[in-house]
Amino acid sequence: MRTLYRLADRGILKKEDLPWKGKRKPNDHSEKRGKQALRRDLRERADSYPNFKTEFGHLEGDTIVGEKHKSAVITLVERCSKAIITLKTNGRKASDIEASINQ
Repeated sequence: MRTLYRLADRGILKKEDLPWKGKRKPNDHSEKRGKQALRRDLRERADSYPNFKTEFGHLEGDTIVGEKHKSAVITLVERCSKAIITLKTNGRKASDIEASINQ
């Protein structure tokens, strides 16, 4: 199909004779859906947010789910010093995780 449109671009064929009348979608088509109108750039946001890599006290957390999805292990990593804290919980609910963090 593409070669027919290339022939039409060169003037060998008439675009009116082609199935899509010469309106083939180009390869460099950019998506027009899903654009966020009021989006802020990441570089603009960096000034208003704290610097996690140089300030002590910012934690990044993750959970590791145990066997049969009954319990979980929480890992907390301090962003500046890379210190790791691991906590075992009795369950996966938010109340169980909160109780183990508050101990």
